[in-house]
Amino acid sequence: MHSLGYTPCQIDGFLCPGNVTIITGTHIYEPIIKASKAAVVVGFESTDILGSILTIIGQVNSGDFQLINNYTRAAKNEGNIRARELTASVFTPTDAVWRGFGRL
Repeated sequence: MHSLGYTPCQIDGFLCPGNVTIITGTHIYEPIIKASKAAVVVGFESTDILGSILTIIGQVNSGDFQLINNYTRAAKNEGNIRARELTASVFTPTDAVWRGFGRL
């Protein structure tokens, strides 16, 4: 049991939010791949989610971890540079404890 009162679980892959990726681009998920985990950018329609889960299962089974953008109709690899500039002019990055992931 973890000191925060929960039992850690093994996570093999991440469904990366397409709405965030529209702004940030896909590069923010590269540490997931470096940690030998699957990472798939996904939209919010049922076929997006199911197809991306299948992609994660394939990566886990093969051990070939890659960053896949399954939401290319809206999320581009480079993201939205102007939106990032505007966000950076208003917000200051900081650590936070978030939804059972611990400190991010």
